[in-house]
Amino acid sequence: MDHTVIKGAEWMLGPETAEGAPQGIYGAQCITCAQESGLVDDDTRPVGAWAIAHTRENPTHRQFLVTTHRHWRVDPTPPTQPPEPTPEPEPTHEPPRLPRSHAKPPRTPRLPPALRLAARRVLAYSGVLYLLGMSLACGAAVALSLATG
Repeated sequence: MDHTVIKGAEWMLGPETAEGAPQGIYGAQCITCAQESGLVDDDTRPVGAWAIAHTRENPTHRQFLVTTHRHWRVDPTPPTQPPEPTPEPEPTHEPPRLPRSHAKPPRTPRLPPALRLAARRVLAYSGVLYLLGMSLACGAAVALSLATG
């Protein structure tokens, strides 16, 4: 958890950072029988292993209430320093530059519609001719192998 600051407030809420303070304390309780895992600092794996072992021993006990405890601390907000004044920019004689984010990218050249249609037809016919040629070649190869066989 990061520090939470309420603007204009004199206090700040954040995680406890003292030496030895855990980031979290974890535990689980079986919803069916209310048996508990016990609490563990900073590591959820032992709690998860306990839940799996508990279900292995009791196959119908498959739901758990998991709890997490975290330590928080409230401290006074440090005093704020007034911002340093920024120097005024020196006047320039250049006109201001406008942002270019609205500029459209250059269009790629396109063929006229009649040429695009002709190119599509050429590709389609070449595919048909290729398939026709392949089928004729395969037929000839089969006929040749039958004749020699």
